[in-house]
Amino acid sequence: MVTPPELERSDGGVRVMMTDLARSLLRLGHRVTLIGADRPVPEDADVVHDHSSAGIVLDPRFPTVATVHGPATGEPARCHRPLGDAVGLVSTSTFQRMRAPELNWLGTVHNGVDLKSFPFRERKQDYVLFLGRLSPGKGAHLAIDAARAAGRRILLAGGLTGPADHAYFDAHVRPRLGDDAVFVGEADGVRKRELLANAHCLLFPSLREESFGMVMIEAMASGTPVVALRGGAVPEIVADGVTGYVSAAPADLPEAVEAAGGLHPADCRMHVKRDFDALGMAMGYEKIYELSVRDRRPAPFAAA
Repeated sequence: MVTPPELERSDGGVRVMMTDLARSLLRLGHRVTLIGADRPVPEDADVVHDHSSAGIVLDPRFPTVATVHGPATGEPARCHRPLGDAVGLVSTSTFQRMRAPELNWLGTVHNGVDLKSFPFRERKQDYVLFLGRLSPGKGAHLAIDAARAAGRRILLAGGLTGPADHAYFDAHVRPRLGDDAVFVGEADGVRKRELLANAHCLLFPSLREESFGMVMIEAMASGTPVVALRGGAVPEIVADGVTGYVSAAPADLPEAVEAAGGLHPADCRMHVKRDFDALGMAMGYEKIYELSVRDRRPAPFAAA
């Protein structure tokens, strides 16, 4: 399994997904070796599973599959298209796959989480949570506005990467902060789970067409409903009216925040257990690996 270069420095969605996938594959009886994109593939490998954003590892000795984390259009599509049949691509949502139907998709496997690693809370506190990168497309300012309009306190947890994030934060987030809107900084794995488990709901007002959104299934695994804007893969992840609310516009978010209190935490947890469990994800990838071995094509060029 080939890791992205930033994996060791991150506690984000790709790291969580890869960790849970590797552990679940081990439970299913497979051997898993993690390598960086600059390392040679072990001689005894059966399949290469690439998650690297540094460029897909191509070794003609092994069938290769690659999970596309993030958009499949634009620059990623220009990178994947020349690979032809040499690499079988895996989408994390039907939305992502349909956006680039011309690519060599082997299948779709939703990301999953290890339920046991997320504490479940039936009784919630009164705060709303925004958890994610504080970049323009993630909509933290919309989350503050929605929580405030609903009369709820909001905690914002996340990091800033690069000048654009800092400029956005200074212009649109910092002026909105106050006693009822508190920025708590980046949250490590332990703090993240505590925040998710105790929140009234998670606000996910992304303005981007997200290919997935790990934080949504992490929230529901904790028994916390998700209030999100409709877009991208959100309708595939949130069961509208059962595990959260999918809103058409930012103006609809405050009402959804209040309504989230009437949803049942156990339904959120069960939804993840049924549709987004890590072991189920690993079983989905088993089928992908079998397809890649059966339909193996030679790579168009050897690894450097």
